[in-house]
Amino acid sequence: MKAVKISNNPQYWGYITDKVSSNHLDGILKEFDIQTHKRYNRALAGYIEDEFQLKDQDPSFLEYLELLANELHTNIHGKTNDDFELDDIWVNFQKRGEFNPAHEHSGAYSFVIWYDIPFTLKEEMSTMQSTSNTTEISGQFYFMYPENNQIDFVYPGIDSSWNGQIAIFPSTLMHGVHPFRSNDGTRITIAGNMVRSNKQ
Repeated sequence: MKAVKISNNPQYWGYITDKVSSNHLDGILKEFDIQTHKRYNRALAGYIEDEFQLKDQDPSFLEYLELLANELHTNIHGKTNDDFELDDIWVNFQKRGEFNPAHEHSGAYSFVIWYDIPFTLKEEMSTMQSTSNTTEISGQFYFMYPENNQIDFVYPGIDSSWNGQIAIFPSTLMHGVHPFRSNDGTRITIAGNMVRSNKQ
């Protein structure tokens, strides 16, 4: 795991990244069927045609998500008695030209798994007419947050080298995805929200 702090404000603290095991990755979409899974577009902010809610997940994967949420919570607030559990999870099949505007989520913490990114950063940069606009980099996932009376952006540099990686962050940390342009592939991501657990 790697913790990346970007702000002293707990609402925008930053994120933790990790490599998801191949067993977990294989299991997430194992039972997925585009014909039977519920479309989730109305619940989401994205201008993406194919977004679907996912069904029950393997208990070991749920435990992994809980571990990540607890680790992030400890980084932000120190050790507490809080525990977290999955509230909802969905898959995005993003096509060329589609995008996710800046938004925040419900719950305590949110995560993104970059399941299959069909481009490199170099390929996307080559489609841009100018690199002077540092707040809109083609194909890129970004965080945005208020800092010192201005809006700051953080671009982790997500491309195919991030396939299989997860990031978890406060649900109040705004984030989005710019449209990619370099090819006609499909950008597949898994996202979800964690809430405080009612377990005793």
